[in-house]
Amino acid sequence: MEPVRRCSHCGEYKPTDAFIREKRFKVGFTARCRACANEYNRLYRQRPDVKVRDRLRMRERIAKNREAYRERDRKRYREGRCPPKVLVPEKERARRAVWNAQRYGRITKPKECSRCGHPTPRVRLHAHHPDYSKPLEIIWLCSECHGLEHQIPT
Repeated sequence: MEPVRRCSHCGEYKPTDAFIREKRFKVGFTARCRACANEYNRLYRQRPDVKVRDRLRMRERIAKNREAYRERDRKRYREGRCPPKVLVPEKERARRAVWNAQRYGRITKPKECSRCGHPTPRVRLHAHHPDYSKPLEIIWLCSECHGLEHQIPT
């Protein structure tokens, strides 16, 4: 016999397959069945006051903490973590141009590294931009050669 649960919204007894699995709840499922949860979420998203209130709250939070967010991004950039898109927009534009060109078939990845010629799986090849102002002029490098390309000469 398949285990059943009672939906807290519609009150019907349904098999556990009709409920959304949720590990953080003691019983392992949500209290509402999928149909009731979907209906509730659909109606909630349609409420104009919710969208406006959430949007305004987010705008206020960003405006209040804008300088703190910028300082956090600058600190991450100085520490050598991935540069945030807002700090180096030309890099992001170049990356996006290559990604779109690949997506629409204008550029294809070769099967080997342009520097060492080692046959490499396509997933491991990186598009290196010698000049970000020319986003589609790229060199396909394996991860080792790409690291060497960016290494600071001593």
